[in-house]
Amino acid sequence: MMREKAKKTIINFLILLGLSFGMIYLIYRKTNPKDLKAVFFAMKKEYIVYAILAFILYRLMEGLALYVLFKKVRQDTSIRACMAYSIFGHFFSQLTPSGGGGQPAQLYLMTKDGIKGDKALAAMVPFNIMYHISLPIVGLIALSTQLRWIIFSSNLSFFFYIGLLVQVFLAIVVILAFKKTTWLLNLLVFISEKIKGKRFFDRFYRSKDRIRAFLEDLKKNMLRLVENKEVFIIIFILQALMLFFNYTMSYFTYRAMGFSDYSLFDIVRIQCLIIIATEYIPTPGTAGFSELALYEAYKNIIAKDYALSWMMLNRILPLYLAILFTLIIYIIRSVREKNNSKEV
Repeated sequence: MMREKAKKTIINFLILLGLSFGMIYLIYRKTNPKDLKAVFFAMKKEYIVYAILAFILYRLMEGLALYVLFKKVRQDTSIRACMAYSIFGHFFSQLTPSGGGGQPAQLYLMTKDGIKGDKALAAMVPFNIMYHISLPIVGLIALSTQLRWIIFSSNLSFFFYIGLLVQVFLAIVVILAFKKTTWLLNLLVFISEKIKGKRFFDRFYRSKDRIRAFLEDLKKNMLRLVENKEVFIIIFILQALMLFFNYTMSYFTYRAMGFSDYSLFDIVRIQCLIIIATEYIPTPGTAGFSELALYEAYKNIIAKDYALSWMMLNRILPLYLAILFTLIIYIIRSVREKNNSKEV
């Protein structure tokens, strides 16, 4: 089973690389830049360092949010562990269509650390609810500025509106699902019965009593969080900061290329609109479409040759950082587990 999962992860990773670099190659052939290598070597290295720091802060905000949520459901954990969950989830969200593999990967790591499923979901579910609330709010704010022309003149307006509707729909569905527990119970029981005895899916089958007990525990933990409005304000602030640091990476790579016409908040707003237009695309890490969307938007800001370089940097840098940090976490955890097994 573990071998199958590893195989699937490798295949998704290869698909991501294939779609991503395939689109980059197509754009490269279309634009025919004069000296792409010279553009990269001329970059100001200090701004690349700032972009890396922005990535770390981006993942730290999710780690802090998970830490706060775990504390509210009385689950002992550490900020270091929550950072690991954040980075691990981010990496696997890059390998799965529409980022669907991030949460299961986090749940897997949490359960390995001895956190029960209901407690893990009681932290993850509110976090994802707040994410799907924060993203459209930030998007609407960005849409209200004059910079919206950058998106609309790049033929991304259609995809932006679909993305915005998807985010709003997800927020409404998740909230209603947890408010109407009986409806959710019937739905989960129906799905569970449908997969019973089916190959690959049978392991997810649960009896009605087990599903009911799970939902009762989950609702109890959820209500404990909902009753504390202060916690949700904190999570919303951390979510907003998380999005902000994510989008500031593009600003620092923009400055690394020697440009300064647009301010930090200008680039953040532009990047926010691009993310909303691409996040729901059902390819691993939204590969292929994200490259095209970034390039189409960026070429309205800077020359085409530089737009290609900027797009490549903004796609490749976060991917390699995610790989690097995930490998570090995996090595540290493997060494720790090995030492613990020796002590036993």
